[in-house]
Amino acid sequence: MNSLPKRTEQNQKGSSGQSYIQFFVENILKWIYHPVNQNNDFGIDGYIEIVENGYATSKLLAIQVKHGDTYFKKKNIGSYTFYGEDKHLNYYLNNRCPVIIIIVDNDFCRKNWKIFDIELTSPESNGWSIEIPEVNMLDQHVSAVWKKIGGPVIDFTEEIKYAWEIEKKYSEVDLFMFSISKEEVEACSFDSYLRFIKRLTKNEKMLLRMHSCIELFFPDYQNDSRELFEIPEVINWVSTAIRDKIPLSYFLSYDIKSYSILLISYSQNMKYLKEIQKTNGKIYIHYEKEAFINLLEQIIDNLNNFCDEHPVAETLNEEISYGLYNMLIKQFSMEDVLPEINK
Repeated sequence: MNSLPKRTEQNQKGSSGQSYIQFFVENILKWIYHPVNQNNDFGIDGYIEIVENGYATSKLLAIQVKHGDTYFKKKNIGSYTFYGEDKHLNYYLNNRCPVIIIIVDNDFCRKNWKIFDIELTSPESNGWSIEIPEVNMLDQHVSAVWKKIGGPVIDFTEEIKYAWEIEKKYSEVDLFMFSISKEEVEACSFDSYLRFIKRLTKNEKMLLRMHSCIELFFPDYQNDSRELFEIPEVINWVSTAIRDKIPLSYFLSYDIKSYSILLISYSQNMKYLKEIQKTNGKIYIHYEKEAFINLLEQIIDNLNNFCDEHPVAETLNEEISYGLYNMLIKQFSMEDVLPEINK
């Protein structure tokens, strides 16, 4: 019979260990076991899905099962030493699920487990080790502990309904005053703005409707005697946004009374600034002529970067481009006078 494939003891133990765990999970815990195909077993044998009151929760625990008396050879006071391979360390650490190591003896009498924790491992000559407590027995009582490891199950129903209701209101709004806090300005953080943009671009219909609809608002500087363009932190926030290609040009209003696009002009062209005058409640900004071309290139590049990554028609791109261009023409090339706007 030497011409036939031989089933080794290792094959048999691996298969029987898996079969036992699947039986234990599905019949003792009444949970769900998702085995990993052995051809794709690189250190995780399967995933246990926690069931709460008969409902699948999507809370998963990754498990590595080792079957055989050899895994109980190194006995300590109250624990067994498990030896692992170095290649599995990064594999476990990169798994987004908690990893549980389970050892089972030949006769399925001793069954113990330990959650993998890199801080509890020790280096060995041929890999690493971790101690598996003798009191961590695999029985029906493990469910309470494993539920805690898996984390709480959250019902997001009301949160989802609220988010959808808020988004319905978007269709009724023509201009959003988006608030940027002082903390965000000083940290040059764009997280809240990008989360808002993500919601505005969740589908094509919203994407195409929500262009040119945002005015940036910096409430924490309301009582600052300086104009926004005179505050270095604000100018740095806007300048960094342009440099990092944060989508501004597509979303910011280009209405002649809008202040956000003007902030971009200040942030990108302070080196061209010749003079600022305040007379009779108006601010007069004087730039060198080359500033206008530089500014327009920065703003249109920001617009094109966003449009290239989203299904925005060329005609809409042109509409926004002309709107931005005409606004800046009026502000710098023709009138060269900026009305003083409350911050």
